[in-house]
Amino acid sequence: MTIAEMKAAYEKAQAELAQERASNETLQKELESVKSNKHQSRYKGGKPKKLTFEMPDDFEDMTDEEETREEENGESPDPVTQRLNKMDARMTKHYSRLMKLMTKFPGAPTPVETEPTDGYAASPFCEAIARVTVPHTLRLPTWTTLYDGTSDPYRHVNFYKQRMWQIGIPYDLVEPIMCKSFGGTLDGAALEWLTNVPPGSISCLSELINAFYQQFASSRQLEKQTSDLYRLVQGPTESVRDYFNRFNCEKIGIKNCDVRTAIEAFKRGLIPNSELYREITKYPCATFEEVRSRATAQMRIEDDEVIRTASQRSTGGSSDRRSYTPRNNNWRHQPYVRQNQVQSVNQYYDTNNVYRNERVEHPNISDYGFNVDIGGVVNALQNVGGTVRWPRKSDRPDSMKNMSKWCDFHRDNGHTTEECISLKKEVAYLLKQGHLKELLSDKGKETFSKEQTTLPGPTISSERPDPPPFNKVVNVISGGLDICGLTSSAAKKINRGESETMEEGQTEDEVALHKSLTVMAITFDDSDSVDTQREHHDGLVISLTIGNALIKRILVDNGSSANVLFLEALQEMGLEEKNIVRRSTVLVGFSGEALRTVGEILLPTYAEGVNMMTKFNVVDCPSAYNVILGRPWIHKMKAVPSTYHQSIKFPTKWGVMKIKGQQRDAKKCYETALKPSKSSI
Repeated sequence: MTIAEMKAAYEKAQAELAQERASNETLQKELESVKSNKHQSRYKGGKPKKLTFEMPDDFEDMTDEEETREEENGESPDPVTQRLNKMDARMTKHYSRLMKLMTKFPGAPTPVETEPTDGYAASPFCEAIARVTVPHTLRLPTWTTLYDGTSDPYRHVNFYKQRMWQIGIPYDLVEPIMCKSFGGTLDGAALEWLTNVPPGSISCLSELINAFYQQFASSRQLEKQTSDLYRLVQGPTESVRDYFNRFNCEKIGIKNCDVRTAIEAFKRGLIPNSELYREITKYPCATFEEVRSRATAQMRIEDDEVIRTASQRSTGGSSDRRSYTPRNNNWRHQPYVRQNQVQSVNQYYDTNNVYRNERVEHPNISDYGFNVDIGGVVNALQNVGGTVRWPRKSDRPDSMKNMSKWCDFHRDNGHTTEECISLKKEVAYLLKQGHLKELLSDKGKETFSKEQTTLPGPTISSERPDPPPFNKVVNVISGGLDICGLTSSAAKKINRGESETMEEGQTEDEVALHKSLTVMAITFDDSDSVDTQREHHDGLVISLTIGNALIKRILVDNGSSANVLFLEALQEMGLEEKNIVRRSTVLVGFSGEALRTVGEILLPTYAEGVNMMTKFNVVDCPSAYNVILGRPWIHKMKAVPSTYHQSIKFPTKWGVMKIKGQQRDAKKCYETALKPSKSSI
C-alpha cells in the first residue's frame, strides 16, 4: 500500500467516524424522547405508530443466532437500545481501524494506549477463580524479593508454594487464592508477561505455573553434574575445613549425585601427599559419611595446632609474635625509620619498596574465623566503599600466567583467591579500621579481640635520626612585597615577627570568626586520595575564578613567596595593561636568576564561598601555568595543600572546604615545561 492509498483510507475512516457520531447523536435524542413519553397514558384506539430510523447502508441487522438467544431468554429489548448497542460496536470497530492506520503512517506518533472501560475486570483467570473472594481475616505473606525474570523460575515457584502453604487457607480456596496471589510476587518483565496474558485463559494453578515455566525457560539454572566436582581443588594454604565446606556446598546442589564419583573427586582435589590424602588412598571410603568422619579428624588436628600456636604467642613462649609475624604487618601505618646510610639528594627513594620487598607473613583469610567463605569476604569488600584499594590486573601476558588459577580480588588469572597476598593485606588493614567485623563468628571475634589486647604496639625510636649530609642548597621562587615588605624597615620588622596578626578596624564578629577558623582541625586520610593515582609525583594544579574568568592550570606552590599572574593569561582575561599598578619587584628563580615583574594587580579570587582580594605579581615570561598561588594566598586562606592527596583544604564559616586537584592538567603542564621550545600556554 502506497502512502497516497494510506492517506485516502485514513481520510475515509475519519469521514465514516464523523458520520457515525452524527447518527449516534440523533439516536440519543430519539431515545430520550421515547423515555419521556413512556409514562404517558396509553393510546385509546389502535396501536401506537412504530418508530422507524434510517440507518447507514453498511449496518447489518442482528444475526439469527442473536435473535434466537434473546427470544430464549425472554427478553425483548427496546429497538432504540438495540440499535444504539450496534452503533457503539460499529464505532468501536471503526476506531480500532483508525488507530491501526495511524501507526502505519511514516513519522506519525504512536497513539497512547488507553485503559478500556472493563479493564478492572480483565483478569487472566476464568470466572471461577476471578470471582473468589479472599477472606478478610486471611493474612497473606509479604514478599521482600520479587521475581523479575532473571533468576531460576523453578526456585521461585518452590519458594512461593512453601510460603503459601504456611498460612491457613481454607481447603476449597487454596487453588484460587494461590492463583490470584502469584502476581504479587512478580516484577519487571515477569509482571509485564502476566499482564499481557489473555483474559480468562487460565483456569487452574497448573496452567499458570506451566505458562510461567515456558515463558522464563531461558532463565533456568544449569543443572550441575557430579563430574563438575573434579574442578574443585584444595589451595596450597587452604585448610581441610575450608576445602570440605566448599566441596560440600557444591555437592548438595547436585541432583542424584553419584557417591563414588564424589568421593573420588574429593580425594583428587586434596593436596598430594597430605595426611588425609594418604589415609583415604590407603583405606577407601564406601560412603561420603566416612569421608566426612576422616576429614573431621584432620580438622581437629589443625584446630589443635592453631590453638597451641595462639597460646604460645599469648604467653610469650618460644614462638613470640614478633618472631612469628613482624609488627610491620600494619603495612599502611608503619612509622618511618631512616636507614643509617648516606644518600645523595638526587637519588630517588621509593618508600613503597619498604612494603613491597619486606617478607611479611599475613594471616590467611580462614584464620580470622569469618562466617562466610573467601568469596563472601570479597563480595563484602564492595560494600565498604572507597576505603578498599582494589588492585589492578597483572601486566604480564597470559602465556606467563597460570590460567588454571583465578583470583576474585584481582579478577585475573595467575593465583587463587586463597593465595592472594594483596587480599590478606587488605583484610588485615580493614579489620584494624573497624570494618568486616560483622562477618566474624563468635570464635573469630574472641580471637580477634584477644590479639588486639595482647599484642604489643610498634616500637618507635625515641631518638630522632640525624639528617643526611648535603653539599648544595636548592632555592625556590622568592621575592614579592607581601612577604619581604616594601621598605627595608618593614622587612626587618617582619623578620623580627613584630607584624600585626589582625588587621585594624575588624569587628568583634570578625575577630571571633578568625579565632574559630584558626582552631578548626584540618586532616587528610585515605578517602581524600580515592580518585588519585597511587604512585605519582605531580604538583597540585587547580582551577579558580579570578576576576571575571575561570582560570585553569593554577599551580599551588607553598615554596613560592609570591602570587604570580602571567601577562598572557591576564590578557586572555580581557584585562588591559593599564590596570596594572607599575610597582615592580624582583623575583629570584631556582638557579639564582633574577626576574623583574611588570607590576601588581589586585583581583578577587573565589574559592568555595570565600571571595578574597588577592595581590598578584604580573610576570611577562613563557610558562606552562597561568597562575602560581604562593604562600601569601595560602596563609591568608589558612589553607593546607597536599600534593600526595591532590587536594587543598581550608577552614570557612561553613566548615572545612576542599578543592580537588586536576591531576591530568598537572601532567600536561609538566610535559609542557620540559619542552625545549619556549611557548606559552
